[in-house]
Formats: sequence, structure tokens, C-alpha cells
Amino acid sequence: MADDPFDLAHWPPVPPNSKPTVETLWSFQRGTRTITCRLLYRGEWGVEAQIFKHGELVIGRRFDTRALAVQWADEERRGLERPEV
Repeated sequence: MADDPFDLAHWPPVPPNSKPTVETLWSFQRGTRTITCRLLYRGEWGVEAQIFKHGELVIGRRFDTRALAVQWADEERRGLERPEV
């Protein structure tokens, strides 16, 4: 299966063991919960957007650029800020 995207041979080499640069993009309170989004810059691997609720990772996605990560995070925030029905 040479064209399997999950085959590790298609992935870029693992970056050296260095801490990624972290940026808190936004944070807000919803009731008693704190919801936060952080961006982790992973060099040639791109930018990972992570959303936390009460400090626990809920979802994380990797993007090639910061602009794509911010766009996704903003859409997620809009959904999280909607009133619950």
C-alpha cells in the first residue's frame, strides 16, 4: 500500500526534541468552565491548535499555517459561545 497516507514513510522526519513555542490564542468562561485555545508551533510540522476545557485537552488539530489554525479556532469558538438549548 504505497499510497497509504498513514504510512510513516510519507511523514516528515521527527523534529529534534525541543519544546514547541506556545501561544494562547483565546480563553473565556462558560458558566463554571474555562475554555482555552492554544497554538503550538512545531517547526516544519506546522501549527497545532488545541482546545482545553478546565485544563483538559478536548481536541487538537494540526495545520500547515498559523492562518489556517486561527481560522479553525475562531470557528470552534463561535460554536462554543452559542447559547446551549
